[in-house]
Amino acid sequence: MGRVALVDETVLAAAAARGDKAAFERLYDLHAARVHAHCARQLGTVQDADDLTAVVFLEAWRRRGSVRVVDGSVLPWLLVTATNVARNHRRGMRRYRAVLARLPAPDPVPDHGGDVAHRMRTAEGARTLAVALASLGATDRQVVSLCLLEDLTYQQAGDVLGLSHAAVRSRLSRSRRALREALLAAGYDPDRDGEDDHG
Repeated sequence: MGRVALVDETVLAAAAARGDKAAFERLYDLHAARVHAHCARQLGTVQDADDLTAVVFLEAWRRRGSVRVVDGSVLPWLLVTATNVARNHRRGMRRYRAVLARLPAPDPVPDHGGDVAHRMRTAEGARTLAVALASLGATDRQVVSLCLLEDLTYQQAGDVLGLSHAAVRSRLSRSRRALREALLAAGYDPDRDGEDDHG
C-alpha cells in the first residue's frame, strides 16, 4: 500500500512541476484537510486557517518545481510550508497590533447625514425657486430681485425701474403669491415675511 502511495505522489508531484494543473489539484484533494487542520493548530483558531491553507497551496504551485516528496508524500513539505506561513502571519499580526497601539485615538466624527440632507433640500428648493422666477415677467423679476433679494424699499425700486410706489407694491405682492404657490406645489414651505417690510 505504501508503495502505491509513493508512486502516486511522486508521479503527481513530477507532473505538477511540469505545470499539470489536474495533478496539482489531485495533490490538493489529498492533503488540503490536513494542511487546514495544521494551520488551525498553529494559529490556535480556525478563523484564518482557510486563508492560510490557500496561501500554502499558492506557494506550492508557485514553487512546484522545488516541492520535495518525503517518504512518498508531499505532505511533510506542505506542513513545513504551513508552519512558516503561520509564523509569518503571527509576526505580521503582532506588528499590526503594535502599530495600532501607537496610533492616537481618533477624534469622534459627527454625523453629517442631517447636514447633507439639509443642503440637498436647500439646493432642490433653489432650483424650484429659479424655475418659478423664470415664469415671471421681466419687470416682475426685477421687482423681486430689488425688493426681496437686494432689500431695496418700494420707493427705491420704483425710482430704478421708473414705476410708482403703488405699482412696485402691487407687482411684488402678485409675484410673491406666484412664487409661494410654486414652492408649495413643489413641497417647500416658503418664508412668510410680511409684504410691508420694504414700505
